Amino acid sequence: MLAETMSYGRNDGLFFVARALPTERKDWPVYLKDERGHTLPGFLFHPEPATDGTRAFGWYHPHVGESEHWPFYKQLYSLSGATISRLKEIRRQHELLQSQRTPAARATPSALYLHARPEHAEAWEKTKRSLEDYGFEVKPDAPVKPVSTDRSVDEARRARLKAAKDCDALLILRPESGSWIEHEIATTGHNERTEIEALFDKRLPCAIIDRVGGDVPMAKRFHIDIVRATGPGWLMTLQGWLMDASIAQADVTEPA
Repeated sequence: MLAETMSYGRNDGLFFVARALPTERKDWPVYLKDERGHTLPGFLFHPEPATDGTRAFGWYHPHVGESEHWPFYKQLYSLSGATISRLKEIRRQHELLQSQRTPAARATPSALYLHARPEHAEAWEKTKRSLEDYGFEVKPDAPVKPVSTDRSVDEARRARLKAAKDCDALLILRPESGSWIEHEIATTGHNERTEIEALFDKRLPCAIIDRVGGDVPMAKRFHIDIVRATGPGWLMTLQGWLMDASIAQADVTEPA
């Protein structure tokens, strides 16, 4: 999987944090934190522990001894090496994904069903545009509308089932935190997928497009994956997840 920060360490996915001066880590954005809320360690260009008067190591000056610049160059060499190594790994994994896809698969874009709650319509629109710009086909054509009666609830569910059965995967959008995601996992991620399988003999892989970060314990219970979408590169991560899901599904359905 690409572009995700899967563990707490120096390898930070597509992010390399160069810490020139001390900052308030509690104010760092979520995409610069790992799954446990820890800020990425990055590469330290100032002395630690920091004080009010802490200054950066600085840049080379011909009149200053080389030994005084060693802390700066040590971090610079580490940052340079890590960047080069990570870029090579991204290229290798991208080429591997491309080689694994058949010509027919490359010619036909993946069809995705993007599910979101009515109150998340704006986030749904933005995510849909990002997916389509990347080359995916996205259903439905419009965000889900609020329903009020039992009949309208049932009609909306039937429409989702009909549209989702022709897709390659089901995605549940999580644009904000809250326990509401558990209801979506249980109803759409589990119940409706089970119904699609019973009606159309098709088991859709399912993932949460997570724009928040943090754990979603209930997802694992229902075998739903999480694609972190808190920073750039998440579309490539999604593409890798689709490939893994497709291969896993082929292994299950292939006759012995």
